[in-house]
Amino acid sequence: MLCEAATVKGLDVPGEIAILGHGDRVIGRTGRPALSSVVIPGHEVGFTAAGLLGEWIDGNPPDPWRRLIPCREIVIRASTGGRSLDPDIERAKRHLDRHALEGVTVQELAHVARCSSKTLRSRFAEVYGIEIPRFVREQRLAVARKLLSETDLEISVIGKRCGFSSAPNFFNFFTRHTGGIGPSEYRAAHRVPGNGAK
Repeated sequence: MLCEAATVKGLDVPGEIAILGHGDRVIGRTGRPALSSVVIPGHEVGFTAAGLLGEWIDGNPPDPWRRLIPCREIVIRASTGGRSLDPDIERAKRHLDRHALEGVTVQELAHVARCSSKTLRSRFAEVYGIEIPRFVREQRLAVARKLLSETDLEISVIGKRCGFSSAPNFFNFFTRHTGGIGPSEYRAAHRVPGNGAK
């Protein structure tokens, strides 16, 4: 139900909200997305409860009468593990989504993922089907295209928003990745009528 409520609210699971269930129930395994689960140590809970009950029956109410039993396993599924089913890789992906336009490095992402740069590059490409530098380029290009077609922002401002330190760097990047079309030409050809938002 929580996954459905998140979807209705427009929240991405696990991108914006992670959901963790308890017990490894069929409904959690088959839901959309499948729920990651805390595996409850059933035998240990049973034996601990039996011991507490035995003390009580013998006239010695346990103190404290509540016990915390730590979970020993979490089954990672899509509700927390995302596409990779690896929380560390997903943490790096979310960091990349938030900071792609700011010039995030692979080393920084590897630090976030708690793995080597080589491992991160390999796992990211395997899971998402794209190398990290290309993903960053595509993010920058998508934002640039959107801002050029939907706003009246100056091209130099758009370049800065897309992570470029100078207008010539942005111009060269944009032209190289659009088959020779410069930002001004792109804007003229793709301008959305009625849009003038800043």
